[in-house]
Amino acid sequence: MPNGGPAGAGYVIVGDVQLLGSDALGEATNNIAEYTAVLNALRTAADGGATRAYVRMDSSVVFRQLTGGSECYAEHLKALRAAVLQQKARFTGGVTFARIPRERNAVADALAKAAAIASKAAQRSH
Repeated sequence: MPNGGPAGAGYVIVGDVQLLGSDALGEATNNIAEYTAVLNALRTAADGGATRAYVRMDSSVVFRQLTGGSECYAEHLKALRAAVLQQKARFTGGVTFARIPRERNAVADALAKAAAIASKAAQRSH
């Protein structure tokens, strides 16, 4: 697995639905973590009644794959991309994806790092 290691996904939801979330992913790549964060944020927002979403992310790869700027060739990412697009369809008001620098994504980044630490601790306990 390229650049894999203990990984976490973090997301921040603001608007009609407000929530912080993170998931310890075990061994995963940064792109798996980013897709998982987007997927879980969209799912949580839609489950909470949101009808539109503006998703900011710091991964240029995932951003380009979700906006049609590049193809998704990696088999391990295709299912995650499909799941994100399935969640996107739940938003009657639409979903907008935007790429931002990591420095402007500090809260989600901190949540992801904390979840990655939890992944590492879980690996050590097994």
